[in-house]
Amino acid sequence: MTIAHEVGHYFTLCFCGFKLQRNFNNKIPTYETPEWQAKCFAGELMIDIDLVKNKTPSEIARLCGVTEAAAKYQYQKFNEH
Repeated sequence: MTIAHEVGHYFTLCFCGFKLQRNFNNKIPTYETPEWQAKCFAGELMIDIDLVKNKTPSEIARLCGVTEAAAKYQYQKFNEH
């Protein structure tokens, strides 16, 4: 997951034309922060929602080869809507 996260940074900066957003005076939307973008990329790359529907975070971690923490985070994101 860490490697996928760092690859996410690389892709968003080099290929997608995203720019680093550093603004200490005003709050920027979450989706514009580089860390959120890389975390989102890694989660989508490593954990396929169709594969893990109706699975627990423990099952997701085992099926996808990710940590329990990563599985729990992605599980929460899948179940927000």
